Amino acid sequence: MDVVPVSCSLAQVYAVLVYTLQKTGTRIGALDEIIAATALGTEGKIVTRDSHFLSCPGLEVIHY
Repeated sequence: MDVVPVSCSLAQVYAVLVYTLQKTGTRIGALDEIIAATALGTEGKIVTRDSHFLSCPGLEVIHY
């Protein structure tokens, strides 16, 4: 597993994600939004049981 440092570009991805989710009324919580933004900003995927990640546009979610 790689450690991904916080950067200005990831902060921008986070801001756009939060804005998008807020417009649609589907905020998923700040910590999960940080996780989602990190995956989006690094072209990663999320493996989870939490279906609320599916509301993040462009995020590849592997549901188990």
